[in-house]
Amino acid sequence: MAIIFPRRHPTTPGFRRLTIAPRAIVGVSVAPTSAIQQVVEHPGQWWEFGVTLPPMPRATAEEWVAFLLSCNGRSRTFLLGDPVGANPRGVASGTPNVAGAHVVATNSLLTHGWPASTNGLLLPGDWIQVGRNYLTDADAFNT
Repeated sequence: MAIIFPRRHPTTPGFRRLTIAPRAIVGVSVAPTSAIQQVVEHPGQWWEFGVTLPPMPRATAEEWVAFLLSCNGRSRTFLLGDPVGANPRGVASGTPNVAGAHVVATNSLLTHGWPASTNGLLLPGDWIQVGRNYLTDADAFNT
């Protein structure tokens, strides 16, 4: 049987603990004679998740082991979102789509399909999924 990626992780048991940390590639250098700092933001941002599972029967644990082995370390992917953020805090209505091609090395995403003149469509911490990527913003989104 073929395994299709990205995969979904087993749903039982639920996570005992889940930590989410944003990561970015940022270079910083300080001139030794003037202490002037130079900051360079390189392309590449991602989320790192730490998961703790509760004790479980062996049969259940083997489902998790098989799932993790199928990922072959970092070579294959699975989807994991923020269970606390599964429901948006904002209105999140309409049928939004990405408008055109995304420009590499930017922190913006052009979209369309949101209802016009709506405040609080997305609030800080609301997530959207674009392909295999989960995105969030620190700012509120209005149209």
